[in-house]
Amino acid sequence: MLTMFEAVKESGSYLILMLAALYILYRVHAEKNQWYIYYALLCLILVCANPALVWILSKVFPVLGTYVTFLSFVPTLLFIPFAVAELTDKAKSARQAAGILVLTALLIGLAGNLFGLYQNGDNKAIQYGESQAEVVEVIKEQQPEMVLADETVLPFLRTKAPETVLLYGRDLYQHGMDLGIIDLYGEELLDLYEAMKNPKDTIDDILSMADIYGCDMVIVKRFETAPAKSGHYTKLTDNGQYIVYMIQ
Repeated sequence: MLTMFEAVKESGSYLILMLAALYILYRVHAEKNQWYIYYALLCLILVCANPALVWILSKVFPVLGTYVTFLSFVPTLLFIPFAVAELTDKAKSARQAAGILVLTALLIGLAGNLFGLYQNGDNKAIQYGESQAEVVEVIKEQQPEMVLADETVLPFLRTKAPETVLLYGRDLYQHGMDLGIIDLYGEELLDLYEAMKNPKDTIDDILSMADIYGCDMVIVKRFETAPAKSGHYTKLTDNGQYIVYMIQ
């Protein structure tokens, strides 16, 4: 499930569908039942802004982007059927109603709401899973003392290799750059967190800082110009999604 959400989280197109559905509901009910759309919007705000719910989901989905996607994903599926029902109700013929249903299904598929159809998301999710499994195999083979890993592979490592010591994990990614965690982690580690977002331009800094913190393995997102070897590190593997470096 995590890999499926990971495969579609880069797409914001499902939000367009949700807004379109809300607009349709508003137009239909504006004159007779205006409370309907206000009630729906209130529910959406309460769901997405509920600290208790966010806290619960953070325990289920350790990566920030995953449960934010989940929060956006659920209301979309709730609003669209109501909007489609209203449109088919207003249809002048059975053919027009069928056309609305088919068009909606195509839009949902393109937007990624069917668990990864956007940009061949199913295949992409499988590739993510296989790549993460390969990373775990490398970790088990090399048995590093401490690992610095990209945020997208962290949940997989916690599940499949819970004994792995991570330089940082849940708290840093969950709270992002909130000032409340600076005292806990230190500004240098926050700089490292930022550098991990774009390893193509910062790989040397990443490896140097990781070495200072005592890491002997670094896992970054794959990029084309990744160096194979330097004085203090070696590229162990490149599986199409991630690159694993061993610091000597």
